[in-house]
Amino acid sequence: MATKRLASGDVLNVLTDDDDHFTRVYGQTLIKTESLEVARLLLPAGKHIAEHQVTGELTLQCLSGAVSLHIAQEERQLNAGDWVFLAGNVRHSLHAQSDSVLLLSLLLNSKRANAR
Repeated sequence: MATKRLASGDVLNVLTDDDDHFTRVYGQTLIKTESLEVARLLLPAGKHIAEHQVTGELTLQCLSGAVSLHIAQEERQLNAGDWVFLAGNVRHSLHAQSDSVLLLSLLLNSKRANAR
């Protein structure tokens, strides 16, 4: 299902139920600019996102459900309402204990963004 990206000033309820997508890991990019990408992630219970890293700094907010965030040898629990910041190039993975909706904000071109 292709969803158009939001334009400046568009309003979207990120908590809208989308149960049809809870059969697989699903990511929906909401906006992507030169310096920022924001995506809504649906992670069904028992599913995971394998360990990876991204260059830019990121924040991850658990909107509903519960996920384990693995950073190096540590595990952090994220429940509805929890928010976490990760520096760039930090290896991490996710595992959903229940159907979960997450909001990911990723800083792109961080060298340029921090050169203000």
